[in-house]
Amino acid sequence: MNKLEEFDYINKLLSLYEPLLTNTQQDIMKQYYAYNLSLSEISDNKGISRTAVLDCLHKSIAKLKDYENKLQLLKTKDKLLSKIEDIKKDLSIAKIEELERMIDDGIWIINWSIKWHYKKA
Repeated sequence: MNKLEEFDYINKLLSLYEPLLTNTQQDIMKQYYAYNLSLSEISDNKGISRTAVLDCLHKSIAKLKDYENKLQLLKTKDKLLSKIEDIKKDLSIAKIEELERMIDDGIWIINWSIKWHYKKA
């Protein structure tokens, strides 16, 4: 996994498991991952060392990955989203076929009513 994929993965984990982190971990993770602040900027904001920020990030990431390994919410969410996309594709075909049937039925009804009208006249 490259750095961008890892960054995206951590953001997804954070969005799912953020409430399970401490307030400090949540704050530092948000500053780093959501607001894209540097370690120095975060350490200045929090009044702690860069090493403490980095340590917090590493521990928080380990926690998030541990939660995912145990609960697999992200994996399940991704599977469900994939299934939804498959269903959407199938529905599109089904909708097209339904429209074709409606058009055919509509034409049949129009033809029938024309014939009925002329028979009556």
